[in-house]
Amino acid sequence: MAKTKKKQKKEMGVGSIIALVVAALVLIGILAGVVLYVHSGRAGISQSAGLITGVETQVATENAAGDDAEKADTAEAEATDKAATGKAKEEASAAAKSASARSAKEASTPKDSAKSSSGSITYQSKVTAKQLGQYYDADTDAFRKAYDGKTVTVTGKLSGKSAKMLYVELATGTKVPMRVYLNSEEQRTQFDALKEGSTITVRGNVGVLYPQSMDSGGFQEMANGLIALDSVTLVK
Repeated sequence: MAKTKKKQKKEMGVGSIIALVVAALVLIGILAGVVLYVHSGRAGISQSAGLITGVETQVATENAAGDDAEKADTAEAEATDKAATGKAKEEASAAAKSASARSAKEASTPKDSAKSSSGSITYQSKVTAKQLGQYYDADTDAFRKAYDGKTVTVTGKLSGKSAKMLYVELATGTKVPMRVYLNSEEQRTQFDALKEGSTITVRGNVGVLYPQSMDSGGFQEMANGLIALDSVTLVK
């Protein structure tokens, strides 16, 4: 009986140890599970944080790239505008210079002047009788092309009057006379009141006659040619 009790106690002791070992293993398993669970949770959080950080970085990069592209487009547009403005200013400056040069040239050339076809004599609306005589002597053809049929205002000295015909003459300083043909007896009276040698100004239409041989009944003055002025008005 005593042996049986001793044996039972021994069996009970072994069973208790086994139970303790099993409990310890279960506890260790639970603890390991907890550790693994916590570790995996942290890893997930870290991975999620890394993913979020990566997304934010990508978004920031894309935004920065967009800003850079926008800045580049703006800079290019500004450069284009500046280039266009600069070109417009250059064109405006060139046009202004051209207009200024043209205005200066026009200002230096009388508005009522024009080059004759020969280019050696220039038409002027206001001249002296002496100038016309010199032009005639220098180049009769060019003088005729420049002045024949043109209206001019001529200043000169009254050098002669015709008793028989309606004309007076202005001194040219050359052998070529300048004959001013009057329109009426009223004008003859008006010019007769002027003293020979006095300076007068008349306006009329120029007619150029070439020298020609004259018979004994012709006008000997025509041997040297003639500058005629008709449709005359006395200016002063």
